[in-house]
Amino acid sequence: MPFLLVINGPDKGSKFPIATDSITLGRKHSNDVVISDLMVSRIHARVKRQGEEYLIQDVGGTNPLKLNDRIVTEEFLREGDRILLGNTTFEYREREVSTSGGKVQVIPTETLQPTGRHDTIKVSLQATDTQLRAFSAAGADPENLQQDHKRLADLFLLSAVVNTLQDSEELFSTVVNTIFDTISAQRGFIGLWDPDLEILQECVVEDREEEGKNEAIEISSTLLKKAIRDREAVLTADAVSDQQFGGAESIASLRIRSSMLVPLIANDEVLGIIYVDDRKRTNQFSEGDLEFLTSLGNLTAVSISNLQLRQQLVEENRHLRSVLGVNDEIVGESREIEKVLNQISKVAVHDTTVLITGESGTGKEMIAKAIHKRSPRAGKPFVAINCAAIPETLIESELFGYSPNSGIANAIPKGKPGKFELAHGGTLFLDEIGDMPVSTQVKMLRALQERKIERLGSTTSTSINIRIVAATNKALEQAVKDGNFREDLYFRLKVFEINSPPLRRRGEDVVLIGENFLKNKFGGRIVLAPKTKEILQNYGWPGNVRELLNTIEQAVILGNGKTVRPTDLPREVRTPGAAISTPLVSLAQNEKRHITEVLERLQGNKSQAAKVLDISRDTLHKKIKLYELDQ
Repeated sequence: MPFLLVINGPDKGSKFPIATDSITLGRKHSNDVVISDLMVSRIHARVKRQGEEYLIQDVGGTNPLKLNDRIVTEEFLREGDRILLGNTTFEYREREVSTSGGKVQVIPTETLQPTGRHDTIKVSLQATDTQLRAFSAAGADPENLQQDHKRLADLFLLSAVVNTLQDSEELFSTVVNTIFDTISAQRGFIGLWDPDLEILQECVVEDREEEGKNEAIEISSTLLKKAIRDREAVLTADAVSDQQFGGAESIASLRIRSSMLVPLIANDEVLGIIYVDDRKRTNQFSEGDLEFLTSLGNLTAVSISNLQLRQQLVEENRHLRSVLGVNDEIVGESREIEKVLNQISKVAVHDTTVLITGESGTGKEMIAKAIHKRSPRAGKPFVAINCAAIPETLIESELFGYSPNSGIANAIPKGKPGKFELAHGGTLFLDEIGDMPVSTQVKMLRALQERKIERLGSTTSTSINIRIVAATNKALEQAVKDGNFREDLYFRLKVFEINSPPLRRRGEDVVLIGENFLKNKFGGRIVLAPKTKEILQNYGWPGNVRELLNTIEQAVILGNGKTVRPTDLPREVRTPGAAISTPLVSLAQNEKRHITEVLERLQGNKSQAAKVLDISRDTLHKKIKLYELDQ
């Protein structure tokens, strides 16, 4: 089965099998391959089967699809092709070529080639027509195990440690050692069975007589397929003379005398096999040996199943974290948030100054962090300062720092660096920039223009290398007109503007955000009832995301179960027709928002918008120019 292997990116090492005729890749959680990356579109690419080949297609991603460093829209995949989506690089593999640990050699005959004791290898099996006759399995008496204290003791010791092992190679080595401590076998191995490729993978091999000689361990594919197809343990006393082999040429050429093979079965699925043999002695293994090997195989199969389940849970957890946006990722699939994510992906790679506008509680700081994380400065500091939360007398020292003996009350004698210096090489986030005192704005403008700052009480300039991202919930253009904000600073900050949309315009995101919060805050133990989801979507959320999260946390505290029910919500939220209200804002900001909403609903038709707004088309054009809505 072909698969995509992540060779670079957050999920490096992950494998994604192409198990159907078509799989999709993108940021949306419904994709077969989910990539939590703002540079990746919701549905970015598709891998599609055509005949015996697979085709990769760009299905309209904002950023280009690259195959082997070339931008492509559609092309057939070949072994080893590298696919770049955002910051993740996949490698296309037509089949499994290597396993973990040790050197791997794929042999086109029915042999296993060890590269050393307990080495990890792989086998490819090809059956001939004469090898398709079945072996019969010998019966076993359970009472033999009770009489064999050695076998019973070994099984007991293995059962005590087998489920504490953390990976298949360690498990297999422990099992093989137990087998050879108990059974007098010459050679053997244990490995996983891939039913699609019909090969054994992640094998651990031991050859007592050929240790370190790099000799091959041969196995009859007839014997193997008999055990896997019929799900039976197989015991042969003398393979060469046994009539049941019908004179198979491979048996004679392999010189097999005694052998045992046990399928590893869990949850009605063949997971792998255990095989031992002796090429020199006949009747080497007894029915008691087969009973022991079968019991050990049952124990091993359960352990393999547990390891696979653990790995599956790890992958699902990684998938959920990418879908739900853990680690300050922006959560949402609405058209509004998709627009924001697209803007972030485009501006992040540049060093452009960004101004983020929007109401309080809409997640402006998360947008700023997303820009920083996806920028070339991602490995450097992200420093934030809330300009509205610091007294006017202290904000300059917080921003620019102060020198020794500056005369500032309660100052540190050796001086203190400001936010500009602390953010050197990284990003400085100026939250609520609209509340910065006019006197500080002068120094701020100079710092942005010259990229130099002076600590308070010092005459020495310090060069700074930072990116500025600012945010405000105020209409800065109106503040400029009112004389509360410098026009030159406004245009210096507004190089690239991103508007953080209010939650009332992101209806389909409300439940996603709520469920993500419950997952992170309460470990997924608490869920939203269907009716609760409906109520949350219908409410106006004047306090935006901050109000939503506070409401859900309050409902969890007031509730007494594992489900947030409608009765747990505040009355103003659950009351039918709850007000879709807006916070108190200036007349200009309210007018800008209303014109924006009308234009969006009418898909930019200015003539119809003017009629709805009951103003002339010329007046509408003036409003659009005033509020810069044409951008």
